[in-house]
Amino acid sequence: MAARRHSLFDREIMTQAAFDSIKKLNPRSMAKNPVMFVAEVAAVITTIVGLIFGEGSEPLAFTLQVTLWLWFTVLFANFAEALAEGRGKAQAGALPEVESAVRTVSQKGGTPLVVADSKRVLGVVHLKDIVKGGLKDRFERFRTMGIKTVMITGDNQLTAAAIAKEAGVDDFLAEARPEDKLALIRKEQASGRLVAMTGDGT
Repeated sequence: MAARRHSLFDREIMTQAAFDSIKKLNPRSMAKNPVMFVAEVAAVITTIVGLIFGEGSEPLAFTLQVTLWLWFTVLFANFAEALAEGRGKAQAGALPEVESAVRTVSQKGGTPLVVADSKRVLGVVHLKDIVKGGLKDRFERFRTMGIKTVMITGDNQLTAAAIAKEAGVDDFLAEARPEDKLALIRKEQASGRLVAMTGDGT
């Protein structure tokens, strides 16, 4: 599964950011950023001064330059903020797809490995242990002998449940740390049971 990649210069995101930068000129929005709010007020004042009180070409030209720079500063800051928000929303929108892929891999008995570049998800890799052939029949024979088999793994609940079902063990303990394994063994021994443990060879 590959997640959709959102470039820094994604046309859709940049177009929306351009529209949003205009919407952010609303004084209520600008008030959330005092510095840019002051810059916007100054831009409005210089615009009014330039249009109404400008006298002579040189003062008017200077006022126009200051006004243009102020508006450019405000709009650029709004655009940068809107662009960051747009990219954040785009990444957040990809999360359900990633979560769905992770869940699917886990339900199939695999271990999901999310590959990312910085904060951008590139895809989900499906890692899967191969259950040895005939293992389920052997566990069945153990069962007829009164031997209970328990799989202890560090995998998540979904992956562990799928593997346990495929292998045919009687029970399983998922997301287990070394101390959890030891605690389970001691619990069984305290109940008077003889416990034997073996690894998977990895």
